[in-house]
Amino acid sequence: MVVPIENQTCPYCSGFLNKIPRSKTRCPNCYNYLFVRTTIDGKRFAVTEEEKEKIDDIRKRARGGSFFFRSAARGASRGCSCLLSILKLTVFIIFISTFVIIT
Repeated sequence: MVVPIENQTCPYCSGFLNKIPRSKTRCPNCYNYLFVRTTIDGKRFAVTEEEKEKIDDIRKRARGGSFFFRSAARGASRGCSCLLSILKLTVFIIFISTFVIIT
């Protein structure tokens, strides 16, 4: 069962949670782990482990298999910096080789 975080209820036993979970948390009533997932529009939900795996699988398939595509989907942090590093290294090598040929 997918439960909005604001309800403060466990998706397994529907028991009350003492505080709003921010990440993987154990329910104080049934001692099952519940996971927090966020939708595209920013709404957060408490989900069971099976639902978490389904959601993660759907996200994984939606992102595709390419490392650079996944990085771009996350905000282009790792993929672009990796490409930028390769570009900088290539320019540096060309500069050095040109400098060596001239002198």
